[in-house]
Amino acid sequence: MVGMARPQRSRGCLTAGATRTHPLAAWVLATLLLFALCAGGMGVASFCNTRIVERVGMHRVSHLALVGFVSVTALHALLASFTHEGLATFAVLQSLTMFGCGLSVSNFGTIAMQPMGAIAGSAASVQGVISTVGAALIAALIGQQWSGSVAFLPLGALGCGLFAFTCVLLAERSRMF
Repeated sequence: MVGMARPQRSRGCLTAGATRTHPLAAWVLATLLLFALCAGGMGVASFCNTRIVERVGMHRVSHLALVGFVSVTALHALLASFTHEGLATFAVLQSLTMFGCGLSVSNFGTIAMQPMGAIAGSAASVQGVISTVGAALIAALIGQQWSGSVAFLPLGALGCGLFAFTCVLLAERSRMF
C-alpha cells in the first residue's frame, strides 16, 4: 500500500500541472496578441504615411499627428488615473497612441534631415544614436514610476508629447499646420 501512494501523488502533480498549462498558455497568447495590436498602430501608420504625406504634406501630417498623440494620451491618462481601465480600453488607446507616434516621429525625423543635404547619412546616424539613448533614458525614468497602475505609461507619454509639442512650437516659430 505504501508503495502505491508514490505513483498516485506524482500522477496528481502531473494532472495539476496539465490543468494549469492551458490558462497559462492562454494568458501568454492574449499578452502577445495585445502587444501585437498595440504595435499594429505603428505598422498601420507606416503603411498609411506615404499616401497621407503625398496629399496633405509632411509638416501638416507631423503636426496633426503630434496633436492627436497628445490628445489621445491625455484622454488615456485621465481614464487610467480616475477609472478602472479595462484591457480593451487600454489596447485601443495604446494602439492609437502608437499610430500617432508612428506618424509624427517618422515625419519629424525626415523634416530634421532636409537641411543636411550631402551629410544626411552621417546626420541620420547621429540622430539615431541620440534618439535611441534619449529614449532609453526617458523610458527608464517613466518605468521607475510604476506603482501598480498603468497610469504611469500614458502620463509619461503625455509628458513626452507636451515636451515635443513645445519643441515644435519653438522650432516652427509658433506656426502650426
